[in-house]
Amino acid sequence: MDKRDFDDAIGEVPPSTVDVDAVIGRGRRADRLRLVANPAVAAGVAVVLLTGVVAYTMTRDDGGGTPVAGTPATTPAPTTQLSPVPVPGDRVGPPQCAEEPRETAGDAAARLGPAAVAAVLAQRPELELVPGDEYPVGTPREPLELYQVSQSPTELPICDGRARYEASALLRGPDGTGMIYLIVNPAWVEKQYPCEGIPDVDPTRTCDEFTTPAGDDVKVHTINFPGGRSQIDVIARRADGTEVTAVIGDLSWSSKNGLPSSVDVESLDADQLAEIATDPDLTLFPR
Repeated sequence: MDKRDFDDAIGEVPPSTVDVDAVIGRGRRADRLRLVANPAVAAGVAVVLLTGVVAYTMTRDDGGGTPVAGTPATTPAPTTQLSPVPVPGDRVGPPQCAEEPRETAGDAAARLGPAAVAAVLAQRPELELVPGDEYPVGTPREPLELYQVSQSPTELPICDGRARYEASALLRGPDGTGMIYLIVNPAWVEKQYPCEGIPDVDPTRTCDEFTTPAGDDVKVHTINFPGGRSQIDVIARRADGTEVTAVIGDLSWSSKNGLPSSVDVESLDADQLAEIATDPDLTLFPR
């Protein structure tokens, strides 16, 4: 999976200081690995390609006592069936995109930032959150300050398919410094592939999926690097119409540019990251 695939799926956006490939590539490459591992699915994809109908998957690479490796003990609520809602940017949004009134993009960003900080500190209150990358370059951001990324010179509506929210922060704690990165956007109505077969094709990767009692569909992708380090990507497609991607891993500017990085631990585990991605306050459609 390369940057062109991501750009085709989400639309053109300006260069970000975060390496989107390092984040999104985990889940999307995992989807392709699963297709290779499952001949029946691969055959189906071949038929789709032959008919000229090509769809890109917005898979981007939860908790509360819920084991990451399986379905919660309690009976999950049925997953919300998304009804097509045309939105700008040639995408289809969740039914919440048809509701009025909605916040402006700026109002949503101002609300989401503190919600993201609170969600992280609810898992590890001893952590100190430090600013991560700048965006655009030269524009400092507060820790987990959500900002809209798009090609537009002005802010776009929340349900515009050409935009998304991003945020990052370094996490300093007694065990070292980690880094978290968030992407928030509407849960676009696009096919998502299950985890079946991924570890069989690439043993360095794991993929677990489950549905929470609230009806949120959650995937957890982990890639294990030499030396014991790993990156964890949690993708929560939520019943409230929001998709949240939460990533723990070294996505710092230093790492991307081959320089020594202060990131030396994974400050949050998969269960904690899943709790953050499904936090009720981290929503684009507050009630």
